[in-house]
Amino acid sequence: MQASKPKSVGSIDKKRARDRRAQQKLRADRLNHTHSLEAEIVLLEQQCKAYEKEIQELRTENEALQSAQQRIREVVCTSELDNNETLANCDGRPPKSAKVRSAIPHVCLHHTAQYPTVSGHPSGFFGYPQNESAPPIGSKVQSSNGTPLSPAKFTGLNPVCDLDLSLWSRLPLNFAQEPHISENLYSCFNRPDLVQASPDEPSPVELLYGSSQNFLADRIHKATRFWPICDPERLASGLLTYNMIKWLTRPSQESFGRLLGFQRPINDQLQRPHPRCIDFVMWPVLRANLVKTFHKYDLKLVFAAFTCSLRIRWPWGKSFLEPDVTNSLRVHKEFYDTFTKIEGWGLSDEFQTQYPELLVGMDIGTLNYSIFDPMPAS
Repeated sequence: MQASKPKSVGSIDKKRARDRRAQQKLRADRLNHTHSLEAEIVLLEQQCKAYEKEIQELRTENEALQSAQQRIREVVCTSELDNNETLANCDGRPPKSAKVRSAIPHVCLHHTAQYPTVSGHPSGFFGYPQNESAPPIGSKVQSSNGTPLSPAKFTGLNPVCDLDLSLWSRLPLNFAQEPHISENLYSCFNRPDLVQASPDEPSPVELLYGSSQNFLADRIHKATRFWPICDPERLASGLLTYNMIKWLTRPSQESFGRLLGFQRPINDQLQRPHPRCIDFVMWPVLRANLVKTFHKYDLKLVFAAFTCSLRIRWPWGKSFLEPDVTNSLRVHKEFYDTFTKIEGWGLSDEFQTQYPELLVGMDIGTLNYSIFDPMPAS
């Protein structure tokens, strides 16, 4: 067989030159593309800096507007009414503010201020009536030793004056960003549709062990299962949280009526911007102190100590659930009567030792409780 004729030297050189030109073109295209991308990155960075500057200016403007709004509220709610009373007293006529206040809904005089009952809505949870009877507006609060306490002693718990908004529509003034609240709880505020689709009343099992049908109860379970508390505190605080989130995501007379008296917002919550997690604290005086001084603390550490110290005045080992007629578990009536009263809650020494200044204005003697303390005689 005759061997193939070898290629000439000229054709080989032409092929090498052609390959060399192709590689040079490829490298040039890649380099041009890289330069184009770098130019786009520089342009985007410049645009981002401009947007960041604009966002920062808007945030500063928003803070200034919120501060101005708060000052206007304070002027309208205090100075103007007080001046009207002073002028009225000088000329002997009835104070004009008396007529104004008669039309003003009293949001909160103190932590047990009377709220209007909600027509058509049964009071209480799990079919039990609420055992907390609040004194009428203007009555005096008594401490644990029976000494009358003036409402003025409860800083931040004075009446909030507003002619336009109903009580149930007055939401706490929260920050848009919430780094201190559990991700599972925070997701509830991103899906108010699923929260409102959840039943008005959860079952104890859903709050303790989760649910595939009740979105809100399942989120609360996932958040509270990591709290260093026992099941009685987990169930009771979970139910209070359930009703609070129901109201916060869609305010209405019905959802507001399910809140216990000590859960309802006080003056400072309505007028001072603060993290949302503070609204879930049981004690109104503690909420007021936190709203005023939260910027001084690491709230993650504060609430870690708070949950560790949170106690229900319930005997250790005593059952807090009981079977009903259908053999389903329900809350024990005595346990319900305990956690629906503010007196049924307490704090251990740990929180009082670490943050005594947050408990100013509270009766430390009655607040302190250990699970091994004897139950008071009924």
